[in-house]
Amino acid sequence: MSKTADMWWLFTRQTVTIGKDQQILYVVRLMVRRGFRHIPVTDAEFRLVGIVTAQDVIDAVDSAIRSSKRTSAGTILLKALSKPVSQIMDKYVIAGEASQSLVDSITMMADKGLSALPLVDKSKRVQGIVTLRDLVSVMAQGAGRLGLKVQEVMTEKIHSLAISNTILDAVALMAVNRIRRVMITADNGKSYSGIVTNKDVMRLLDGAYSYRVMRPEDAFKIKLAQVMDMGFGTIGAEEDVRAAAWQMMTLGFGGLVVMLDGPVGIITERDLIHRSCKIKGPDFLKDAIHPQDDTSDEPSW
Repeated sequence: MSKTADMWWLFTRQTVTIGKDQQILYVVRLMVRRGFRHIPVTDAEFRLVGIVTAQDVIDAVDSAIRSSKRTSAGTILLKALSKPVSQIMDKYVIAGEASQSLVDSITMMADKGLSALPLVDKSKRVQGIVTLRDLVSVMAQGAGRLGLKVQEVMTEKIHSLAISNTILDAVALMAVNRIRRVMITADNGKSYSGIVTNKDVMRLLDGAYSYRVMRPEDAFKIKLAQVMDMGFGTIGAEEDVRAAAWQMMTLGFGGLVVMLDGPVGIITERDLIHRSCKIKGPDFLKDAIHPQDDTSDEPSW
C-alpha cells in the first residue's frame, strides 16, 4: 500500500487524548510540554466527544481576565483554569475514519476549513489526528514547484504590538482576532524585532501555576520585549508556496513574514492549505501533497 493511502506514518506521532473532566490547566501543561495545539477529548470509554485547541485556552484566559480586577486576576484566572475542559472544548468535532486515505483527509479538511482532523475507529475511539502542520510538512517534501506564489495566498494584515506592550495586550489581540501570533514592532513601527505566540502565553501560565516561578498577576505585566522570540522566519513574496512549506517545516515556524521591499504580509499554515485550496480547488492540494521516497535534507525543487 502506498504512503498516500496508508495514514499510520503520518498521524501515529500524536495519539494523546484528554478526558473531558480534566482541568483546563492540565491542557496548558500538556500543550506546553508536548508541543500540541489540538488535543482530542474523550469520555471514559475513550470515545471522541470533542476537541480543545490553543485558541480555546487563549479565549478562556482573555475572558477570565476581562471579568476580573487586575489586582485579583491571578485568583480569578486560576479558578477559570481549574474548570473541566468540557466547558471550553468544541463538542461538534468533525472526525475521519482511521482507515481513510490521506487524499480523503485533505478533502475533508479543505471542505470544512479544519485545522485538525481526529481519526477514529468504528467505535469512535481516537486512533490519531491529522493537522495543518502535518499537511504542510508533507507538502514541503513533494517534488516540483506548485505554480502558486506566496503573495497569492498570504494574509496581508499583520497584527502587531510595540515592545512596551504587555503579554496581557497580546492575549487580548489574539482572542479578538483569533490569531496565534503577534509581531513586535521596533523603530516606531517601521520594522519587526520579534514575535510572540500563544505558546509563549501558555508557557507563562505553566510557569506561574505549575512551577510558581512568579505570581500570575506579575506574569501578565511582563513587557513583550522580555518574552518575544527575536527569531522569526521570512519569505519572499514571489517565492513558490512549496518554498514556504519547506521553510516552515525545517525552521519549525507556523508562520512567515512575507517580504517585498519590506514586510507586506504573513503566510501561515492555514494560508498554505486553505487559501491554496480556495484559489486552485481541492484537486490542487491532492496533487501538491505527496510524500517523496527521497528523504534527503535538500528540497528537490
